[in-house]
Amino acid sequence: MASELSDLLKVVAASQALAPDVSASARVDLIAAASRVARAIVEGRRQGVSLRLWLDVNRSLRHLEAATQMLLPSARIVLDLDPGAGSVHLAPGELELAILNLVFDARSRLGDAGILEIRSARTPTSLGEAVTISVEDLPERIEQGAPHGTQYGLETVRMIARDARGNVSMVPGRAGGVQVRLLLPRRPSNAS
Repeated sequence: MASELSDLLKVVAASQALAPDVSASARVDLIAAASRVARAIVEGRRQGVSLRLWLDVNRSLRHLEAATQMLLPSARIVLDLDPGAGSVHLAPGELELAILNLVFDARSRLGDAGILEIRSARTPTSLGEAVTISVEDLPERIEQGAPHGTQYGLETVRMIARDARGNVSMVPGRAGGVQVRLLLPRRPSNAS
């Protein structure tokens, strides 16, 4: 839990180090996301109770778009969401924590400019239906000595995926970037 809370503190610190023109409401949204994650993690672990619900993937990713743009103000954020992505079984805030960790890692590679693509896609597997959530950074230029491939938050993302019976893979992306794929069991969003 210490590493998860450390990641949350990075979110709060980043919100304070943002450019002055970032609105107060955007900062509050980012800190509120971190707060939801912290409560879910601490309460779930303290009580030994699963707080997992079926959460709509695309709704969660759309909700993070403003926070992602705030963390990467010089980058272009592209969402490519499969309307049939469905829902995943996670505690409130876990998906946000995973994506924010990957955004922080992408920030170290993107530097001043580039593109961050966040995608969801329905994925058939031998064990049934799944959803793949991918985060790929496309740097405008490769900086000499840049921490290429560094993934400080990947361990937290792996833990979340493992607990949800999913997995994580990291592959070289286009344009010298990195793509991280999070594969999670899914169900249609309208299922009960």
